[in-house]
Amino acid sequence: MTSPEKPAGSSAGRLILGQLRDPLRLRFALAAALLATWYFGFYAPTTDRMTATSGQIDGERKRAATAAQIEDLRKRLAPFDDQVPPQAGPNELIQYVMAKVRSSPVKLVDLKPLKVKELGVLQAIGLHLQVEASYEDLDAFLAWVHNDRRLLRIDALKVEPAKSSDRLAITLDLLSLADASPGKDRPGAGKPAAAGPSTVAATGSGVKS
Repeated sequence: MTSPEKPAGSSAGRLILGQLRDPLRLRFALAAALLATWYFGFYAPTTDRMTATSGQIDGERKRAATAAQIEDLRKRLAPFDDQVPPQAGPNELIQYVMAKVRSSPVKLVDLKPLKVKELGVLQAIGLHLQVEASYEDLDAFLAWVHNDRRLLRIDALKVEPAKSSDRLAITLDLLSLADASPGKDRPGAGKPAAAGPSTVAATGSGVKS
């Protein structure tokens, strides 16, 4: 009669117990168990929390630095506040330029708003204009741009003889600034509608022939 085979697990258990009877090996086993418990139970979670906290601190420092830079920019731009109207925006600039055109001999042929560009706490707004004028009228218009109370700048200028008259055909990009402060109520500062002949028509009968 054959004896039943003993489970392999019990043999392995007796083998491990036999090894642990050696005091030196028992110490190594206990040290390894304690080290594993400390690493997975304390060190690893603490390291993860420290990494997350460090990331949050870095984010807050960057936000604080950005806020400081914006505040510094505001202080530097303070002397020019009166040259950036509080209601400035693309539509407001169209009305402002149209008011000047109505009061001058300049003939407006076409007008289109340019794409708004973000400049930190400010926005660069502008208009693309096509006008006809004499040399004297063009000189007066450019002098108005240079000396006006608000910040205006000619970014591009093309002058050539007009085809249908003895006047000049002028194409120019006129730039200005608007306050980009978040939450600030700036009527007329929203996205303008597509311009061109429709914009010129919508601004009234101020176009001089």
